[in-house]
Amino acid sequence: MITLYTFGPHFGLPDGSPFVTKTMLLLKFAGLPYQENRQGYGRAPKGKLPPAQKAAAWAIEKMCEEHLYLALLATRWLDDANFARGPAQFFKAVPMPSGRSSKAWFAAKLRKH
Repeated sequence: MITLYTFGPHFGLPDGSPFVTKTMLLLKFAGLPYQENRQGYGRAPKGKLPPAQKAAAWAIEKMCEEHLYLALLATRWLDDANFARGPAQFFKAVPMPSGRSSKAWFAAKLRKH
């Protein structure tokens, strides 16, 4: 079983480190069982991830980035609640081509894929 060294929940998130949170999600998406060790990275062998675990994490990360990218974009841009909290805030002052909203412009681009 994979041991994931974490800091524990902070800021209403599963972990205070975005890197640990990302790794947790990648392991869950891949269906790989893991256990959390909240003693911190200092207790990990050599104070960092072992090479084999690094390689597996990198492979999972690349797989998710390549295969889940459009699903992530659709969730972020096409879901009204998510769009209002994120992308709408980024592009408030940016004029969009043809007078369309940024959401309509992105939705058209996404549908082409």
